[in-house]
Amino acid sequence: MLELVCDQGYGANGVPVDRTPYRNHGRPSATATAPGPGGGAAIAFIQSGSAVALGQGGPARPFSPLGALRIEATIRVDDAQAAAYGVVVDGGSAFRLALDHGAPTIAVLRGGGLEQLRADGNSSPDGRLHRLPLGRWVELVAEHDGAANLRLFMDGALVAAKLTAPGGVDRVGAQGVTIGNAVGGGQPL
Repeated sequence: MLELVCDQGYGANGVPVDRTPYRNHGRPSATATAPGPGGGAAIAFIQSGSAVALGQGGPARPFSPLGALRIEATIRVDDAQAAAYGVVVDGGSAFRLALDHGAPTIAVLRGGGLEQLRADGNSSPDGRLHRLPLGRWVELVAEHDGAANLRLFMDGALVAAKLTAPGGVDRVGAQGVTIGNAVGGGQPL
């Protein structure tokens, strides 16, 4: 069973607001407001230190225990370098959704072991590499069901799947969660 613990929305003023009862509001750093999908607002990561931080300096374990994990992000990447290695969401030692040579990649830590899944020919149902297209909005979903299934979707289509050893996703540590960059910076989307 999944519980919605964070639903970040970005208004016209660019302030990240969590629409769940948990109120894990984001703290933007070096970001800007940009036009979003469907005429809404989005947040732009405009330099190497750009990010939205969640849970840092707040309660010791705002997102724990995780067990299962589902990340949904509607993203647009216009820069080939960001599309090559940008981080979408980083949960520190618990999980990371990023781009690896343009292909969506999820990594989760479970019981001290790291499980990774990349949307490439080894794990995609059609045997093809799936890269994030440049210059258009894409819905990217990564999920671990808390048992043994790790999956990636782009615009509703399954692009990678992996059966893992049984076990849930580890808890997010005190470093919290960072959107649009790695925890600590250096890999902006």
